[in-house]
Amino acid sequence: MTTTALDGVTVLDFGWVWSAPLVAAMLGDLGADVIKLESRTRLEPNRLRRTDRDSGDDPGMTSFAYFRLINRNKRSVTVDLKHPQGIGVVEELVRVSDIVIDNFTPGVMDRIGLGPERLLELNEHVITLSLSAAGAGGPHSALKGYGASISSLGGMEALSGYETGEVVGTLGANISDPSAAAYGVLSVLASLVAQRRGTSTGTWIDLSQTEAVAASLGEAFGYLMVTGSPPTPRGNAHPVFFPHGMYRCSGDDRWIAVAARDASERARLRSVVVPASDSMSLDNSESTGTWDMYVSAWTGARSREQAVDELRAAGVPCAPVRDGAEVVADQALVDRGVVAIVNGDRVPLAPWKLSGTPVRCRLPAPGIGEHTDEVLAELLGYSEERRAELRELEVLE
Repeated sequence: MTTTALDGVTVLDFGWVWSAPLVAAMLGDLGADVIKLESRTRLEPNRLRRTDRDSGDDPGMTSFAYFRLINRNKRSVTVDLKHPQGIGVVEELVRVSDIVIDNFTPGVMDRIGLGPERLLELNEHVITLSLSAAGAGGPHSALKGYGASISSLGGMEALSGYETGEVVGTLGANISDPSAAAYGVLSVLASLVAQRRGTSTGTWIDLSQTEAVAASLGEAFGYLMVTGSPPTPRGNAHPVFFPHGMYRCSGDDRWIAVAARDASERARLRSVVVPASDSMSLDNSESTGTWDMYVSAWTGARSREQAVDELRAAGVPCAPVRDGAEVVADQALVDRGVVAIVNGDRVPLAPWKLSGTPVRCRLPAPGIGEHTDEVLAELLGYSEERRAELRELEVLE
């Protein structure tokens, strides 16, 4: 049987929507047993979403593709957290868990009796990761943020626009969620390593999604330190490299990205895009506008694929600007094992290639409460009679 990196690690996932559920999913990709704790009285929002292509009954509430992608490798347990015995069940799960994850506003977990201090009382070794919008302390701690509001507070949105100064924004990319998730996985794994070295016991990780965005703006911070002025939107331009941008090719909305980083790459680019008969000399002193004129004229007369082939043959860094459908259909991602095909879905996994402990998808996203009996019997030793009693009391939903 294939060994995974996190065999024997149990994760209790309270997460909603994207950031915390993505942390749990990536830990699941690495082999952790992820228990998605849910309540039918207050459902995960992504279980309720539908698209035009969704139809018919969906008792498991997994028809929304976004939910299926973010909740792979998880088992679902449904408990009424408003019932005193429901909290008792969850407390028992905490005692046998290694990691607890949530992305609620600070104070929510405390109000249900499962704040960081209580979790550490229940299990002195538990690693608790809280991914709130702006952290548990400071003037923004009560922020109930989502997507663009968090990346705006973190400084990202002000950089996304054109040189005219008009802010465009990140066009729905919601970069705060995956940024925070990446830092969240790193912090959890570091805490596990510290535990196994005997230098740490239980840990509460207070991770602000806003601060995760700010920590990703390295170049912007560098510009501010050097110039003393905040960076402004530059469109597709780069502060040092030129030409640098997206250039239209022939065909319907077909584009190519080109980046020349130094004089030698510009010389190779010039040999391809500037007609031999043209006497204009393009060197480091020429304007980026002149370069853009030549590159645009050249790419506009070629298909995207032809332009990529010719520039790569000349040693010029470039790539096709692919849309989502092209990326999803890329068989190379499946062949490399970073995309799994699960029940007809192409599911992106954590993009790590580990030779000894490969990342893999072991379970599709769970139906609501699909594994309640299985998990309570396996992890807590609950008998069938005990589970029936809890259902009679409406503790298990």
